[in-house]
Amino acid sequence: MDKHNRSHASWRAHAVVALVTLILSNATIRAAGGAEDLRQSTASQVAALGHELQHAIEIANQTAAVDPGSIRALYGTIGFAVDDSGRRFESNAARAAGHRVRSD
Repeated sequence: MDKHNRSHASWRAHAVVALVTLILSNATIRAAGGAEDLRQSTASQVAALGHELQHAIEIANQTAAVDPGSIRALYGTIGFAVDDSGRRFESNAARAAGHRVRSD
């Protein structure tokens, strides 16, 4: 792996860690239906975390997803916009992950 690819891989690893840290540390998680208060049931919290971690996996698996524009492009391919803002996206895989976690 050359220096550029190592640097890119390092940036991606830090970005995924930052995303997961943000998910775990914020008082709310943005979901397709709006803000979910983490004072909800443990099952709801864990399902939301599973959903958001699936998004982290989706982004981490795509080497081209390196900035907001490329992440928008990624979700144009693997998911869909939840509103007209161009900033909120969803995927069927993340929805399914949340449902699987809740049912376990």
